[in-house]
Amino acid sequence: MKILLANMPWRTKDRLGVRAGVRWPFTMPKEHSKQEVPGYLPFPFMLSQAAALLKKDSFEVSLIDAIAEGSSNEKFVKQVVDFSPDVFVVETSTPSFDNDVTITKAIKSFLPRAKVVFVGSHVTTFPDETLRNNPVIDFVILSEFEFVLEELAFALSGSRRFKDIKGIVWRNGQDIVNNGKAELVDVNLIPWPAREFLPMYRYADLFHKDIPKPELQMLASRGCPFGCVFCLYPDVMFQGKSYRVRDADDIMRELQFCVDKYGFKSFYFDDDTFNLNKKHTINICNKIKEYGINLPWLAMCRADTVDEEMVKAMVDSGLVAIKFGVESGVQSVVTASGKNLDLSKVKQSVKWFQDAGVRVHCTFTIGLPTETFADIEKTIDFAIELDPDSAQFSINTPFPGTKYYNILDKEDFILTKDWSKYDGSCSSVIRTENLSAEDLERGKILAQKKWDRHLAKKKMFQPAYIKEAFKNPRHYAKRVRELI
Repeated sequence: MKILLANMPWRTKDRLGVRAGVRWPFTMPKEHSKQEVPGYLPFPFMLSQAAALLKKDSFEVSLIDAIAEGSSNEKFVKQVVDFSPDVFVVETSTPSFDNDVTITKAIKSFLPRAKVVFVGSHVTTFPDETLRNNPVIDFVILSEFEFVLEELAFALSGSRRFKDIKGIVWRNGQDIVNNGKAELVDVNLIPWPAREFLPMYRYADLFHKDIPKPELQMLASRGCPFGCVFCLYPDVMFQGKSYRVRDADDIMRELQFCVDKYGFKSFYFDDDTFNLNKKHTINICNKIKEYGINLPWLAMCRADTVDEEMVKAMVDSGLVAIKFGVESGVQSVVTASGKNLDLSKVKQSVKWFQDAGVRVHCTFTIGLPTETFADIEKTIDFAIELDPDSAQFSINTPFPGTKYYNILDKEDFILTKDWSKYDGSCSSVIRTENLSAEDLERGKILAQKKWDRHLAKKKMFQPAYIKEAFKNPRHYAKRVRELI
């Protein structure tokens, strides 16, 4: 039996979407994708791990990441039709859902006998509705899908019964049958991703723009025990406050294998939160040195689970950049969001890492519970006071399945259920108890403007810039007056 897994094209008139492997699907300007190595392109971990599992079972498998390949809809459809799968697996998302169904219909017109399986957070949240409204889709897999897809593949080949598979929603004649969610997977039983199908040098998260390339994306754990009301993957895909760590030696073997095979010059741990378990974190750092992996690396972390011992271990093993989700500069807003992050510890952590020569990137989101416009301004001020090396500001998009979506929906604060608009990089689909959609959009613009101004001020007083300014002192003086 032939099985094709896909991260399908997702393009609008002037924007390119990212979905598989990203916790908050969104679109970005198409120019971004024209670079030889884009600044941001997430690796499709679950799709590639599922492909590896199916390949191990001797199914004929292929995996296409049309976003990484830059494929048009037409090229992608031809690739699928040429492979002619018996089973076609699509990872979808809320803002790309209509796009994904449209492309699937085109494929199904050429391959009417192929069984279509949709996976991802959106269909996990609306499984019955997905099948009821989209006859082109035959199965939905709920939450984590690697091992459930394996069971479904055996059932479609005749050696299992659909009714015995936890984690699927399917049609039995005219009836839609929901078998309920499967148990959480043991992350140490999932095979390494089937990277051989993918354009490996395209994937990157270059929040440290000077990191040596190519960059390998890795996972050391899955899930998060904290309760952010807006967080999509831990809440929906990983069924709540679960946190599971991989064996450190297996991580190192995978890392070494990828470095040897592909020649990666750096690596990034794209965990939901890499440093939650101090013992595990320090063990990984020690293993990096023990295995002789002398490469710079980056990680997605939580700022208030850091101490000086952890900083030293991470830096000594090659950490050069770190990403913190801060969200707001107002403690009451952070607490109301369920994150329970201690902002006073954020300041200390940023200082520890910067003093050690590590570049720090912080992310902030506008539109959290209880937030006022004054709070947005305080968040901007906090970001500038914190002074990370880089910062990102977005409008909170409460995706279906999250606690925040349910809260806002109950209050009638969801402004549209046109899923294609659920893209916090562009506009707001909500209002809050204190702010209109226009307020939220204005807040994001103000944050970016003030942050850019902050960076420009810093640049103007750097010695290299001042030296260059002597060549054109009038221009320099004018820029100083504009920024002060």
